[in-house]
Amino acid sequence: AFMVDELHYTRVIIYTIAFAYATKQQLRGRKFEKAEMAGLFSDEEIELMNQVEHVPMLMIDEIRRTIKAELVITNQAPGGLPSANLDLIMATDIKALVAELGG
Repeated sequence: AFMVDELHYTRVIIYTIAFAYATKQQLRGRKFEKAEMAGLFSDEEIELMNQVEHVPMLMIDEIRRTIKAELVITNQAPGGLPSANLDLIMATDIKALVAELGG
């Protein structure tokens, strides 16, 4: 299994769902709505997210941080790469994703 830590696994799923929702809301010029995100985030977390200019990128950053944390605790870093190299690889992949999404 790729992820052995249940918290990491759950966080990646939640932030992936939130990414899709945040992208929809961003395209509509709207912020996160508490009623629609109930159960995934607290009201305080939603209020903080709504202060960010580009919430989909925040979700991507959270997914990246969570995957990195999982790779570190399970020693699954590709080729034994140091942490800084993982950041660079993930940042490059995220820039390519944003470019494809037209951002």
